[in-house]
Order: sequence, then C-alpha cells, then structure tokens
Amino acid sequence: MKKIKVLSGAALSLSLLLAGCGEENSATSSQGNGGSEKISVILKASNEEYWKIAERGALDAGEKYGIDVKVMAPASETQVDQQISMIQDQFTSGTSALVLAPSQPTTVLNALGQYKDSDTPVIFLDSDAEYANKVSFVGTENFSAGKMGGEFLADKLSKGDKVAIIRGQLGSTTHDERTNGAEEALEEAGLKVATVQAADSDKDKALTVMQNILQSNPDIKAVFATSEPMALGALRAVESKKDDILVVGFDGTTEGLNSIQADGLTAEVAQDPYQMGYLSVEAAAKKLNGEEVEKRIDSGTEIVTKENVEEALSEIKKYTGK
Repeated sequence: MKKIKVLSGAALSLSLLLAGCGEENSATSSQGNGGSEKISVILKASNEEYWKIAERGALDAGEKYGIDVKVMAPASETQVDQQISMIQDQFTSGTSALVLAPSQPTTVLNALGQYKDSDTPVIFLDSDAEYANKVSFVGTENFSAGKMGGEFLADKLSKGDKVAIIRGQLGSTTHDERTNGAEEALEEAGLKVATVQAADSDKDKALTVMQNILQSNPDIKAVFATSEPMALGALRAVESKKDDILVVGFDGTTEGLNSIQADGLTAEVAQDPYQMGYLSVEAAAKKLNGEEVEKRIDSGTEIVTKENVEEALSEIKKYTGK
C-alpha cells in the first residue's frame, strides 16, 4: 500500500491559511495518495487548539492507512449552518466515509439523510448522536472521566468536606455525564456536594457563579468544573478572595496546563483530541476495508497535575508546533 506524505507543521499551517483566504469562515487541509477512496473529516471549529490537535491525529491516521483524508471545519463552533453545508457538500463530492464532530448533534441529523440512503459509513467524533447507521463513536467516556476528577478530589480531601460543581449547559449530555460521574465519586467517598450550578462553559459566567458560591458556602474546600474555561473563571474568584480551595478543571489544553504549572489550577481531567482524530479515521479506514469496528471507542483521559504537566505540555507542542 502506497504511503502518503504528511504535511509538515509549517506546510499544514500554510494550507490552512490559504484555505482561509478562499473562504473567510472555514479552514480545510488534506493529504492523499491518489486512491479512489476518501475520508472526509468535519470538525467543530478551526480556531481552537483542541481541534487543531484532532486534525493532526486524523491526518496521521490517513498516512498510516494510505488513504486520502480531507479535514475541514467552520471558524467557530457556533457556525452550525456552515457545518451542515460542509456535510452536504462532502456527500455531493463523493466521499467514501464521513467522520463528524457535530456542534449540535440533533441539528445535523437531517443533513445526514443522504448518507443513510447511500450506506456511506459515518463515525462520530467527540460528540455522539442518535443516528441509525452510525458505525462508531470515538471520544471521551465522560461519566468515567468525571468520576476520575471526583476521585482525585476525594483523595485530597476529608470525609464531610464540601465540594461545588460548576457544569456546562443544562441539557447537555456531555456535561450531564461529567457531573454525574464526579458526584458519584465524591458521594462514595463521603464528601458533600454542596451545590451544582451551570455556567455554560463560559469563563466570565463561571467567575460570577463561583463568587456566589463562596458567599453562600464559605467553608467550601474544592470545586470541580466540567470544562477548562469554567475552571479558570472559578479560579479567578478563588484567587481574589485568597482562599485555599482546590480547583479541578476538564479538557487539558495549553491555557489550563499553563495554569497548573503556575500553581493556579490544582489539576485537570485531560482529554486526548489527537487520539480522537486518529482513532476515528482508523475506524473509517477499517470499515471501508470490510473489518469489524467497535461501536464505542474510548480515546482516553488522564489526570494532569503539577507532577506531570511538563510532559502533557510537551505532547501538545508536538502536534501544534508551539
């Protein structure tokens, strides 16, 4: 099987820049070996480190399996209509398989109607969706990851200590699972979940929410946030009151890891977007080759603390070049 050349970090950045010049609100990169099969990967956004790392994983899997891979995304996760247009355009252009990280899982289902009729393999990345012809979901097992965060705090605290949880949007399955996992671990350890409040994954909202929590629960010992921006917002509130409160976040991108390194955040439950990208393209390639593919593929998580943050940052630099 003919191997394909992976774009270097500089070449990849140039390809994204050129793509951005052609269409202001999106970015596209691709690599291929001239074969007849093509895997289209549509991510949630092109302007975030997390998705750039997922893209690197997808392209590397394309090299490994000797198959054409095209990666694209709107500029931001809020541009759902543009993501839907990309889904439709890739079907029209004749993609062999689709890897999709849906910004709004329920909204994109109508756009997948043509894929269902043609039996084109569809793999969901990062966010799952109720799609009848889904080959697999590749991403974080959020309940287990949330439980990991709760267990970390339980190991640092004493029975009876109070913990607050700041979560993402109400109704979000992802944040439901992370919250429920953390609650279960904390309660099993004899800790008290004093309050669970939503801050919509927004740093400024989390700051305000945490300020209110500190007023109503001055004896709080820790906070678990189900996304990194909320953890950083909560940290600002804690630092302004000079309280000795543990703050654990979720995601593990450079900003959060830098905070751990600087003795800000206590820890993060770090996801692995590189593996998400790699394993989802691998699953698509195997399906096209007639192989069995697991229905759910866990891309893995780990707890990052001051002890292993340097290693985690080095891994990110390998994929981003920064």
